[in-house]
Amino acid sequence: MERFKGVIPVIPTPFNRDGDFDGKAKEELRRVVEFVIEAGVDGVIPAAGSGEFFLLSESERKQVFDITIDQARGRIPVIPNASAASTREAIMYSQYAEKVGADGVMVVAPYYSMPSEEEIFRFFSHVGQAISIPIMVYNDPFPTGVDISPKLLARLSNITNINSVKESSMDLTRVQSIKRLCGEKMTYFFGNDHPSLDAFLLGAEGWVPSAYFAPLAVELYKNMVEQKDMHKAHETYAKLLELLEPESEGELSNPSSYVSLQKTAFELMGMSVGPPRGPLSPLTDDAKNALRKKLTRAGMIAK
Repeated sequence: MERFKGVIPVIPTPFNRDGDFDGKAKEELRRVVEFVIEAGVDGVIPAAGSGEFFLLSESERKQVFDITIDQARGRIPVIPNASAASTREAIMYSQYAEKVGADGVMVVAPYYSMPSEEEIFRFFSHVGQAISIPIMVYNDPFPTGVDISPKLLARLSNITNINSVKESSMDLTRVQSIKRLCGEKMTYFFGNDHPSLDAFLLGAEGWVPSAYFAPLAVELYKNMVEQKDMHKAHETYAKLLELLEPESEGELSNPSSYVSLQKTAFELMGMSVGPPRGPLSPLTDDAKNALRKKLTRAGMIAK
């Protein structure tokens, strides 16, 4: 069964100015997919949190799967986010992804219902039995209210097609815990934008970052994992930290700001991905201007 590796970013779902996923938005999605492929990524994840899956209709979400897979044309793995609050719906999205040619799916623990460990295990078991492509377990305890412990993840690694985890708890002690408990059965992907350098030093084998800085993410991965050049890695990471440094306490206290931040970055780089859907808010003018300066300093947009 395929094992994913490297840099696999989450991409935004474009909308028009009225928040619709229309023909122009679909063309912009294709441009976003091309952008990350040209950056040298090892895969792509559509319709994740950054892609506002929780604000998409079933039809829209399936179209995002379709377009991403069609545009990738087998050049990189496509791993759609098949997460849902119910087992039935997660199976439906997972089976649809497999049917239309996805290379795997990413699935977060069922949210809102606050399931027990045994219920989480059964949930993933049922999804695993329903498809034959690989599953990337997504542990994202802050928005879901559910934390998949390393011990539970070790149980999940015994499910045949679960072989990777996107870990977004921000607890870096889990890198070694997961590797020790799961061994070769589970590939660890760091699931936050930073501190990625620290995660790689501790043994992370892959990274699921925001897509707008995909070129820098790929560069850092190559420095750290492929070339093992710490000097270059620190230089690359310094650029990345400057780009990701929050401008205000507001950014730190608003967990959903990552959606509008990524969409604004793509807009500034010339891709019309539109604003986030309500209830999420676009960046303020001050935050947008600050981001423009950061992208300029990082060489991602022209002066």
